[in-house]
Amino acid sequence: MGKNIVIEIEKIILDSKNPRLQTIYNTKEKTLQELIQTQGEKLYNLALSISKNGLSPIENIAVIPENGKYVVIEGNRRIAAIMILKDPKLLETTDRRLYERILKIKNKTYPKNISAVSFDTVESAAEWISLKHTGENGGAGIVEWKPENKRLFDARVGNEETLSSKVIKCFLETTKFNENFKNRLGRLKWSVLDRVLSDPDMRDFFNIIGKKGSYNVENLNLEKFEKFIYDQVIRNPKADEVRNKNDRIDYIDKILDINPEPTFIKSNIEVKKAKRHNKKDYNFNDENAEIINEKEKKRKQVKEMSASRNRTKLIPLETKLVIKNQKLNSLYKELKKCKLQEYPLLVNCSFRIFLELTLDYYIETNNVPKHKTLLGKLEKVLEDLLKKEYINKNYKKTVYTKASSERSILSIGSLNAVVHSAQILDHGDLKLAWDVYENLFKKIYEKN
Repeated sequence: MGKNIVIEIEKIILDSKNPRLQTIYNTKEKTLQELIQTQGEKLYNLALSISKNGLSPIENIAVIPENGKYVVIEGNRRIAAIMILKDPKLLETTDRRLYERILKIKNKTYPKNISAVSFDTVESAAEWISLKHTGENGGAGIVEWKPENKRLFDARVGNEETLSSKVIKCFLETTKFNENFKNRLGRLKWSVLDRVLSDPDMRDFFNIIGKKGSYNVENLNLEKFEKFIYDQVIRNPKADEVRNKNDRIDYIDKILDINPEPTFIKSNIEVKKAKRHNKKDYNFNDENAEIINEKEKKRKQVKEMSASRNRTKLIPLETKLVIKNQKLNSLYKELKKCKLQEYPLLVNCSFRIFLELTLDYYIETNNVPKHKTLLGKLEKVLEDLLKKEYINKNYKKTVYTKASSERSILSIGSLNAVVHSAQILDHGDLKLAWDVYENLFKKIYEKN
């Protein structure tokens, strides 16, 4: 077994029997000369890295003692790079171009003392050197990172500035994992994440704001993103599930049903809240806890209102209705995919139809007295839901008041006018109309 030592650079000799060399040389000068000739560009990049960052502290060179000096048996390229940083003239006759490039390195520095592992003989170090240079060896050797492992590491340490890496970095900083999940993080398909985050609707879904080149992920909706990452890592679905926009809308319906391990979710939420509050130097006493809770509620309400105004479709991506009736379910899914900007009239009319068909469905499946008008149907359904305690009096009053008021743009009269006249609700009013009736739809389809 080797022992750790520190050696002055002047006492280190290159290995003339280095396997990288095509010839065994008698002098260190010729050994260095061939390394320069065969490793040129790589040697320059290594020298640049060493000058900037020093030698890697997690990987020492290996040496054996010889006549008061030390011969390098592992790490010859690193020592060669240090030698040319120390004395660029060693390159002058061998590689003029490399010589000039080394001279141009600004603030050139090199380590004077080298941390090394000293072995008695080459043979005693052979096993370790072999494991490093002969591949994975069933896991006993060095296992190379796949591209996704490299990107995960870069995201963690901030080496990459893509949106995907920013989101993952935020996620890693605000999340605690159990070991099982942590060990599977390398399965994350970055191409899938890149595709998902390239979709503006998906960015809205995760509460990522800003434009290309200046995205802000500080308010990432961690609860939703947890579901996405959990599904990607544990179930590891095929990329086809998010290939196009309609696929991604369907995929959201899937992940909204996911409930990661309770400890996993709890840890995430606690870490994120603590991080946010620590920035403001809150003291966690009961009084401040109430202030924080109120601020959290207001922030959430503002965020939800903003999402409602900014979405490009009638139905928010996070809305999930489980509809047993095939016709209604198809209409709901098609409405969820239509952009208001592209199909304003279609969405206007379809929403009016969806509302009436939903009320008809509830009336038929619950033996509610029928009514000819849409407003009458709404009133009967609200009364039945209240009687069964699915809604409260305040909600019934709010919905019915808005639906029956002639002055309200959200009234049944306005929705009827969309079908029977030239009137059409603008995008904002239409989205607001959905928001008013959404809870009603949820109650109807939850119970039927």
